[in-house]
Amino acid sequence: MKSIVGIFSILFFAIPSLAEVTCEGYRQFPDLTSKSVTLEVVFETAMQIKLVADIGDIHYLVNGDKTTGDYYTIISKGPEYIEGSIASGTFNSHGQLKGSWVIGSEIFKIVCKK
Repeated sequence: MKSIVGIFSILFFAIPSLAEVTCEGYRQFPDLTSKSVTLEVVFETAMQIKLVADIGDIHYLVNGDKTTGDYYTIISKGPEYIEGSIASGTFNSHGQLKGSWVIGSEIFKIVCKK
């Protein structure tokens, strides 16, 4: 029985928490009003995480490698999804990762926290 508890303890502490990364998508309109949405985890393993959300025709995506700490953010405009921004990076010393895109006077952002 002790060995089973020991194995579960090792697995629990070796696998990163499912709620480790949280991300918000933001859209600021020309009249300075804004909307935000929480990105949802659609795929997660011990090594990778993928979060997505939409605000209207704007799609927000974060994909990351938990073992290396390398992440990328995508903000794209549907329905074709051929316009947008892609940024890659790692979480900074404050535990944040950001990506943004500007179209005219509209601002789109992804802000992730760890």
